Amino acid sequence: MRQLRRRALLTWQGTQRALQATLPWTTHLARQPGFYALACVLALRASGALQGLEWRALDYTLRWRPAEPTSDRVSILAIEQADVERLGEHPLPAEAIARAIEELQRYEPLVVGLSVLQRDIDTRSPVGSSNLAEVLASHSNVVAVEKVLPPLIEAPSSVPAERVGFVDILLDRDNHLRRILLGTPNPSGRGTYEFALSIRLAQAYLAPLGIELSAGRRNPAAMSFGDTEVPYLTPNFGGYRDVDDGGVQTLLNYRRSPQPFREFSLDDLQSERVDPDWIRDRVVIVGVTDPRYKNTVQTLAVRGLNATPGLIDGVEVQAHATEQLLAATLDGRPLLRSLPEGWEYVWIVGWGVLGAVLGRRHLHSSGAIARTLAYIGLANAVAIGASYGLLLWGGWWLPVVPAVAILTVNGIGLSSFAIFQHSRDLHMRVSERETVIDRTFNVIHNGPLQRLANLMRSARDRELPKDYLIDELSSLNRELRQLSEALELDLLGQDESLLLGSGAKLDLRLPVHELLYEVYSRTLEREFPGFATLRVKVRAFDPLDDSGIAVDRKRGLCQFLEEALCNVGKHACGATQLKAIGKQHEDGWYVLGIRDNGPGICSDRNGQGTKQILRLKADLNGTFKRESCQPKGTLCELSFPIRQRRPLWQLPRASPSVRPG
Repeated sequence: MRQLRRRALLTWQGTQRALQATLPWTTHLARQPGFYALACVLALRASGALQGLEWRALDYTLRWRPAEPTSDRVSILAIEQADVERLGEHPLPAEAIARAIEELQRYEPLVVGLSVLQRDIDTRSPVGSSNLAEVLASHSNVVAVEKVLPPLIEAPSSVPAERVGFVDILLDRDNHLRRILLGTPNPSGRGTYEFALSIRLAQAYLAPLGIELSAGRRNPAAMSFGDTEVPYLTPNFGGYRDVDDGGVQTLLNYRRSPQPFREFSLDDLQSERVDPDWIRDRVVIVGVTDPRYKNTVQTLAVRGLNATPGLIDGVEVQAHATEQLLAATLDGRPLLRSLPEGWEYVWIVGWGVLGAVLGRRHLHSSGAIARTLAYIGLANAVAIGASYGLLLWGGWWLPVVPAVAILTVNGIGLSSFAIFQHSRDLHMRVSERETVIDRTFNVIHNGPLQRLANLMRSARDRELPKDYLIDELSSLNRELRQLSEALELDLLGQDESLLLGSGAKLDLRLPVHELLYEVYSRTLEREFPGFATLRVKVRAFDPLDDSGIAVDRKRGLCQFLEEALCNVGKHACGATQLKAIGKQHEDGWYVLGIRDNGPGICSDRNGQGTKQILRLKADLNGTFKRESCQPKGTLCELSFPIRQRRPLWQLPRASPSVRPG
């Protein structure tokens, strides 16, 4: 198992190195937040998570198109609720249907589509049923309907197969109608191929013009009328993902108009209140609009004849489907189509890259956020406008939702992230400068300043010999000159070392307790008046687990001890005892304390050294106290929590049933 894991790791590392060597820009790209945002949007679209939003975007784009004129090729004979109530029967009497067809024939329609299924016609009357069968058989321009998808409903037997079309409707997952089925093999296993009512009506209308139905040229699986090829719907067509593409399907490009078709009722026809031009040489589709027949579907793309918003009657669906084919063939009206899937992703990536560029372009200028928002808003308007315009011009359904999403995320999101990052970097630079200043002060304070303070105190107490004064000033000069190199390496973090005031340099990679011993020894070698009278010196620093203590914290602990010892040397004049103890307690805390028996604290003022210690206390999440002791002396103590290693016997044991691997 270990060998397999090692082999997999080596393979992955080798692949990474090869990829970076071949395509070095991939390393930089993978570090960009916009790359991950783009990958997320692409993954969401590929998984179908954006499918519903893309459907709605298409619906509203179709709804907001400019109004088109009323069709002069297709009309609707709507059998309304008032007509059904007047006939007094449900289902519709066969005799009434036969009479309506005969009355239509008087106006010489080019073709009549009877979009009424057998289940909705009452054939119990032998006379009415016989009359309807005779009418359907005698008029060759009448197309009857069937239902080829379960539950199956056959067409009237008196109508030949070439004058039968199905009216099955395909709904999307949100129960809205956007695509239509044009043809499918008969699922009953009869070996025949069935065509939709819209195809049959378009065939009948276009045949006198010499335009026949044929296979597509670019895609043989598609259908075409003359040079007009109907776009063939695939599983990932446009915003669809893994849609059932059985049979030949295409999107329905509704006719956008307040009154897309001339519509009249059965009562209007029988009362001769119909303009003959609405019927003559036209496609007339007969259908029921009575809501009790439940022959409606949902769509947001257009407003239908139905009084309920968002619903359209089935007869209108057939009218839109038929008009779509005729207008595309004769007028060049665009059919809805989509880009190849690869080009759709190129479109999305392009807008994502633009958003990333706009999000970072004006980062450091004044008014960056407002300017970025303006540019992103303009880019979104261009993306939406381009999608809208291309749909109007060529019927292109472009992925506007993922494009706008990634444009907004990469624009506003990356801009906000970049501003935050810039602010953070600025704060870090300020913090680094403060750290440099603090470290510089510590080095100067514990070294040259301590020597200078001692020299000034000695000068005030007595007259100093010239040779002694020259030696002290020479030492001070030497210490100041040593600071340049030490600060360059030590203070800027290029060297894990610490320069003490005595001139000694400590390796901060050593354990903490060893560093404390070294600081103690080196500091007590310095010439301070408080050190001269010491008779008892106690030092003990317990080892501690410093694996979790960073170098900067080690530096701070050493400087704390040096500062405390220097204060003893400067202020504890006459002291005879000094204790420097570092003890690790059972509760996981480490206490580092320095105690003397000098005169005690003479002032409550906090100098720079004390302020540095307080910052160290906060960094260590510890406590600090400095107080006078009884009967005399001073205690300076720093306590902080440490991480302790647990003994091996306290570690959890593996279950006996699990074999270590």
